[in-house]
Amino acid sequence: MKSCLIRKNAWFVIFSRDFLSKEKRLFDSNKEEIRNFNIDTFSFISFLMLIIGLILFACSLFFSYKLAYTLFTAVFYAIALILAVLFKLAGSNSFSVLPLTYLATAVINGATIFASIFANSEMHLAVSFTCMQIIMPILLFDKSLRVNIYFIVVYIIHTVLIFLVKPSNVASLDFMGTTVFSLAGLLLGTYLRYTRLLLIDKERILTFQRDTDVLSGLSNRRMLFIDIEKLMKLPVLSVIMFDIDHFRIFNDTYGHIAGEDCLRSVCDCFKEIEKEYHIKFYRYGVDEFTALATEYSLTELAQIVEKTRLRVENMNKFFMHGINGHVTVSAGYALIKTEPGMTAETCLKYADDALYLAKENGRNRTEAYVMES
Repeated sequence: MKSCLIRKNAWFVIFSRDFLSKEKRLFDSNKEEIRNFNIDTFSFISFLMLIIGLILFACSLFFSYKLAYTLFTAVFYAIALILAVLFKLAGSNSFSVLPLTYLATAVINGATIFASIFANSEMHLAVSFTCMQIIMPILLFDKSLRVNIYFIVVYIIHTVLIFLVKPSNVASLDFMGTTVFSLAGLLLGTYLRYTRLLLIDKERILTFQRDTDVLSGLSNRRMLFIDIEKLMKLPVLSVIMFDIDHFRIFNDTYGHIAGEDCLRSVCDCFKEIEKEYHIKFYRYGVDEFTALATEYSLTELAQIVEKTRLRVENMNKFFMHGINGHVTVSAGYALIKTEPGMTAETCLKYADDALYLAKENGRNRTEAYVMES
């Protein structure tokens, strides 16, 4: 990714196919981060709309404005209240937030068009509309093609209405002002949106590198201790320790490149289990791995651990010194009732003791740590 993409031929590159394809890739790679940005931004905007709507409605009653103006401000406030609730719910639910952002933007655009044209059609210049044509393209975080088409349509609607409703001299001034500001808003919004995308993508990559083991693709030991400290606040925590059987012999026999390939194959099995269950795997050591879960009974946990062991064994990855001639894993697991003062090391030790027992009893097996009642 060249950071100077927009700086080269800035007036034209934002409409190019190359730019749109690179922007699409950035959007596809950072969907969750973009969703969170839109929720945070438009939750705040909805809150501002509530305050503004309440003030306008109060003023319309106090100063005895036209009934149409009073009804408009009441509707504006009601919609702002609904949007504020929906954006609040979006933070804890997985439904698409993008339609809500366009709805909120449309409400704001509708309000500014009303203020520009119908509130005082003979004298009022389109100041509020031109301001929103600068601000909203910057705040609306979606692919540039959709955003720009949307604001061009809004601009066309406003332009048609000003020439239908306003005197020609006022309409001409509005046309010049809105055209300049709409074009500036589209260009500035596209540039800042792309810049923001680059920063989000860079932060995502840095976070991934910080929290992920590069070889295995699993979360690293640092994330293990962060997550286990959080999960220890729950009443019950499941900890599992895995160890590849005789991995050092495998490395000595076939070499480090084959050893790395073996690790990746085993970790692919772990990732498959992650997709099937609410469980997260971490690389703990060279050939040691940890998994955390919170939703399963001891019986259910035993079934998941055994299924994981079988998944590795059924890879049928040849190992002349391995159990039955294959790469296998041993596992120890513990269902821990968390207590005040308990440490992450203590929780890991329970599972590690069970893993040691699995090795002592012949490897390629699972053992549970039974806590004393």
